[in-house]
Amino acid sequence: MKCFSKEKFDLELTNFLKLNGNSKDSDAEITVEQISQGLLMISNYKCNNFRIEVPQNGNADYETIVIFENEKEEDEKEDNKEEPKTVNPEHNKKQDSISKLFETANYFQDNNEHKRAIEYYQHILNRSKNDESLSIIDNKVIEGLNVTVLDAVYLYLGLSHRACKEFNKALEAIEKAIEINPNTYAQVFYELGITKMMMGDFTTCVDDFTKVLKIDKNYFNAYYMRAAALINVDCEFHDIDLAKNDLKIYLKKYPKDEAANRLFQEISSF
Repeated sequence: MKCFSKEKFDLELTNFLKLNGNSKDSDAEITVEQISQGLLMISNYKCNNFRIEVPQNGNADYETIVIFENEKEEDEKEDNKEEPKTVNPEHNKKQDSISKLFETANYFQDNNEHKRAIEYYQHILNRSKNDESLSIIDNKVIEGLNVTVLDAVYLYLGLSHRACKEFNKALEAIEKAIEINPNTYAQVFYELGITKMMMGDFTTCVDDFTKVLKIDKNYFNAYYMRAAALINVDCEFHDIDLAKNDLKIYLKKYPKDEAANRLFQEISSF
């Protein structure tokens, strides 16, 4: 459960959803629940790993959001579950190739089974440390990007740790990906910045988003998130002018983003 001020509720809710990998505008569904006292409006937002409800609370200053983890019956999970076509997750890991382990880990991550994904990513890293013949994964480039298998494993490991709310482990893994390959692609620095914001660091993440934009000036979400960091009271830089400029660039690409428009209007009066 969280409380947001009513005055800035839409902005705070949107930022909360963005930080958790969801879009308020695209994923929101409004439902009406009938109760004995009459009709009670409940805003219901369905997200990837959770849903939130915003019930009427009668408080003039704050709105309350209630967070529910998405759950399914175990038999329903088994009925709907599809294993990778080319990978049997129950294979002995010692016999699986690195590519199979990587594919399996990615499968589990894509299906929000992050604990199992972490197990496979970690096994790849253990194999690479203990088997010199696997050193090729240090320099095998993926899909023409400036990223190797090894730093990709650390990045994805970090994302699964983050999904499990293991933020320190997530930060350590993503930073390791950058240590291995300082010239890696933009998303790695973007995910590092997002992780820091989720940990309450609104200062050093600014540099991460700046690095993203140096690599790819069209990575527009980095403009939005850098602006959100710069206007936060806990950001040591606190640069409203740069935040305005970032939002202008973002809104030029996404002019109908209501949250970004509200944020820009709010800081334009400063």
